[in-house]
Amino acid sequence: MNPFFKALSIFTIIFYGSSCASLTGLEDGRSLGTGGGEIMGNVSMNKTPSFTEEFTVIDTTIGGTIPSIFYPNAEIGFRYGLTDKLDIRARLNLTSTMTIGAKYQLLGDRESKFALSAGADVGNIGFGLGLWNVQVPIYASYHPVENFTLYGSPRYVHFFNSPFDWIDGSANYLGANAGLLIGSKHKFGLDVSYYKFGIANFSANYLSLTLGGKFLIMESDDNGSSRTTSSNKKKKKR
Repeated sequence: MNPFFKALSIFTIIFYGSSCASLTGLEDGRSLGTGGGEIMGNVSMNKTPSFTEEFTVIDTTIGGTIPSIFYPNAEIGFRYGLTDKLDIRARLNLTSTMTIGAKYQLLGDRESKFALSAGADVGNIGFGLGLWNVQVPIYASYHPVENFTLYGSPRYVHFFNSPFDWIDGSANYLGANAGLLIGSKHKFGLDVSYYKFGIANFSANYLSLTLGGKFLIMESDDNGSSRTTSSNKKKKKR
């Protein structure tokens, strides 16, 4: 790659990378089931790499540890069950990061004590103008009782400037989320995450503490049909 464009590539990742990808947790290994719908919201405090002016143009042959800053963030999202095992989802946070993806349940079901799913997400910072990322998470969860969940989710994240530039100027996150969820239909949770960030020969740590909730707005029936939770309440009153 031309040195000028390589420097520009590095700068783009550094500038938008300070906004970070959406690494939100609060996700267990269970699918919603066909027709299930869920909305979510959370707030977080994040420790992320601080890319000051001295890093806007860097010599990739040297290395070091990038300093960090703390900043708050908030996110909303939606998840929908396409099939009994497959969910699709979308998320948007205050750092102008949009993420869409899917999750497929590999082990267990919506009532088993242990559940395991694999996912894939594509995100963009700046509504198409900034950095892109691809995420590959694994979701594992244990449900000792129906209204309590413990989960862990290792994840790999790859950053790139465009679909045509995957290697030069790219960066990676590798880490995991862990936490708990309380509730059955509507759940509230605490999530802690740790990721190692690497770009060229530089490295930094990403940490976050997140509080949030997930609210079921459409239930999935065994026969695959769905209904709103408000409709269910009306039917029960009759």
